[in-house]
Amino acid sequence: MSALVGRRYAVALYEIAKEQNKVAEFAKDCQFVAETLQNSRQLLNAVKSPIINQEKKIALLKAVFSGKVSKLVEDALALLARKGRSPLILDVMREFQALLDEQSGVVTAQVESAVPLGEAETQAIAEKLEAYSGKKVRVEVKVNPALIGGFAARIGDTVIDGSVRRQLERLKERFKQVSLN
Repeated sequence: MSALVGRRYAVALYEIAKEQNKVAEFAKDCQFVAETLQNSRQLLNAVKSPIINQEKKIALLKAVFSGKVSKLVEDALALLARKGRSPLILDVMREFQALLDEQSGVVTAQVESAVPLGEAETQAIAEKLEAYSGKKVRVEVKVNPALIGGFAARIGDTVIDGSVRRQLERLKERFKQVSLN
């Protein structure tokens, strides 16, 4: 439900940005707001808190973002707080980015790797995933030592699992089938 409401606000913000020919500026501002909230647990908790009233949230958001984002994005944050939707601010910022991605044909791939990847490895994976999907791919990498080696990638509902763990699971399944026959 919150993602749906966040999407509605993001669509409205996107339409305004488009009307004013400021989509790129809005995108930077939304990314800045999202990163700031993600990097400050205290700020995120304050914005989501049901105990803190709307006026205090508006003042807090203004203190943090005034002069760092466009006036329109600042006003949108205040509007969300005024309407009691401040817990959705992060969702709105993410949905705005998702709208931009949809408009420009970009997909996000969540990649899990057994070890940290270097820039060259990440780029090589991105290129392979772009060839596979036919779209521009933004790669988000997480380390998951349980994979043992290799990587697993998810683009939307599609999973590409080239991990050693998955290969071992397949081998185990084959041995079971052979031993049953």
